[in-house]
Amino acid sequence: MNSFITAFANANDTRLGSTFTCVMVRGNYYYILHIGDTRAYSISSEIKQLTVDHTVTQREVEKGMITPEEAQNDDRRHTLTKCLGLKDHIRPAFYTGSIENDTKFLICSDGFRDKLSEDELADILGREKAFKKDRLSKALKKIVKNGRAAGETDNVSAVVIQVSEER
Repeated sequence: MNSFITAFANANDTRLGSTFTCVMVRGNYYYILHIGDTRAYSISSEIKQLTVDHTVTQREVEKGMITPEEAQNDDRRHTLTKCLGLKDHIRPAFYTGSIENDTKFLICSDGFRDKLSEDELADILGREKAFKKDRLSKALKKIVKNGRAAGETDNVSAVVIQVSEER
């Protein structure tokens, strides 16, 4: 995928960059491949961010130059330090962990989650309860509506993976 984006950009004399986050569930474990600032969360009894953003702001937080609270409004929070399409070779981050029953995985773009808190996301998606497909779709639409009402103008993408006991 990276080579396709890079070749397309070169052929069209432009610069392109894209983020990518993928979750695979196998048995009682999840595996994540991640590049950029699209995020993966697990939602069960609590919401937990599973990925770390590849942004200038996150780098500054890790160095202790700014606090996580300051990062929420930092102008560089969308400036990527790693993405697909800008370099020929890129090393993604990998994450793995175990899964509780009725865990949901949320994979979402920054436009989906930027204007809402993690608790708001978890409350709308439901903690510790399985949803039918139509209920998850309604929950995602509600989050998009709430984000737009809060002033979000960026692109919005999200997928929820619900893991039940029947793995």
